[in-house]
Parts: sequence; C-alpha cells; structure tokens
Amino acid sequence: GAICARLSADAATMRGLV
Repeated sequence: GAICARLSADAATMRGLV
C-alpha cells in the first residue's frame, strides 16, 4: 500500500498494480 511503500515488498506490489 502507499502508506507502507517504504517496505520493499509492498513497493514491488505497487509497481505491479500500477
């Protein structure tokens, strides 16, 4: 999630959702 973007794992998920 955007709030937890600092987590590399979550950041990777965001890239997939983009």
